[in-house]
Amino acid sequence: MIDKFLDDVFAKFFNENITDEIFQFIEKDPVLNAEYLRIIGTKKKGTVNQEIGRQIKKRLGLKTIKEGNTAKSKLITKYTKLG
Repeated sequence: MIDKFLDDVFAKFFNENITDEIFQFIEKDPVLNAEYLRIIGTKKKGTVNQEIGRQIKKRLGLKTIKEGNTAKSKLITKYTKLG
C-alpha cells in the first residue's frame, strides 16, 4: 500500500521533465542561482550543465527517454527527458 502510494508520489514529482524542473528551481532560488552563476564563472556553462544533468540522472537512478527537448528554464536550452 505504501509502495504504491510512493510510486504515485514519485511519478508526479520525478516526472520525465525533472532535469528542466531542477534547472527552473535553481533559476528561481536566489541562493542556488548565485552559486550556479559562481560555478559557471569558473567553468564552461555547457560543461557545468551537462554534469548537472548527468548527476540528476545518476542520483535518481533514471534512464534516458528522449534527448534534445526544448527547456523552459533560461539556464539551459535543451535537456534529456528521464524516466
